Amino acid sequence: MTSSCAARGTPGSLSILNTRITVEHIARYFKEDWAVTDIQRDLPQLTREEIEAAVQYYLNHRADIERDLRRSREIYESNAPTQESVPA
Repeated sequence: MTSSCAARGTPGSLSILNTRITVEHIARYFKEDWAVTDIQRDLPQLTREEIEAAVQYYLNHRADIERDLRRSREIYESNAPTQESVPA
C-alpha cells in the first residue's frame, strides 16, 4: 500500500490512513467474494483506491495476513462467552 493509503496501527495491524479500518477487515470482505463496489457501499468512508490498495496489499502479503486473521479468531474464540456462561 502506498503511504497515502495506509498507516501502521497497533503492532501487526495495518490500517487505512485516518481510519480504524484494517487491511485484515478488507481481506475478510475480499475472501467472501465481495466486489470493490460492494465493499465501498458497506464502508462509504473509503475510496475505491484505498480498497484496491488494501486488497493488493493482502494479495502481496497473504501468508502474514492469514496468520494474523487466524490469531485474531483464536483470541476471539478463547475470550467469547460460552453458552453455559450466558444468562438465560
